[in-house]
Amino acid sequence: MSSSHAPIRLWYEDVTISDEAPYALLLDGRTAHTSSGITLAHKSYMFMQQIQKEWQRQDTFLVLHTLPLTRLLSGFLEMDADVRLGFFEELYNYSQHELLCYQADAYTPLAQQQQRSWQPWLEWGKEIYGHPWQTTHSIMPIVQSQALIDAIKAYLATLCDVQIFCYTILTQSLGSYLITDALLRSICPPEEALACAWLEHDTHMAQWGDDPELQEKRTQLAHQIRDVLIFHGASL
Repeated sequence: MSSSHAPIRLWYEDVTISDEAPYALLLDGRTAHTSSGITLAHKSYMFMQQIQKEWQRQDTFLVLHTLPLTRLLSGFLEMDADVRLGFFEELYNYSQHELLCYQADAYTPLAQQQQRSWQPWLEWGKEIYGHPWQTTHSIMPIVQSQALIDAIKAYLATLCDVQIFCYTILTQSLGSYLITDALLRSICPPEEALACAWLEHDTHMAQWGDDPELQEKRTQLAHQIRDVLIFHGASL
């Protein structure tokens, strides 16, 4: 899959799937590949049917942002050892600067919302990892306990490639390792994960009125959460 924004005119008419696993996407009978030449294939026939529909919906030009599942599969297939290590380090860094640990000044409307929405997940994180998460009302960095750091590292080391990939994609988008963790463990519903990540924006819009641009970004994030969960579920 090319990352170029230049229009790509459709070159195929027929979109099918190969008969045997791993099931490959076929364009006019020819196997589709990622930009680095890896066969675009997956073990789940039902998942590949969803990718097939993405390609069938294209009209005249290939529109990359309307191929979200294809792009997820392509990104995963191209994840080599170096990229995986980079993802591991990124997840670790996000966990050490956890969004939920940096809270607004006490007694403000946002702080009250954060207490209601975020505190339960901080308590859940304490239960899962066996150690409390330090919080602050300052923008200055805080350091989590070494015991919590070690517990997070130990958990990350148990994740398979699919999990590392999905954790990283969602953590980047949500800005929170802890909410992503709860989401991919099927503890936090997608709607609640989105609400937690978007809490500051939602609070400001409730006070000052809707922002169409922010609403569009929120919708896009909701769609991304859905797509990553589909890929995650089909790939494990």
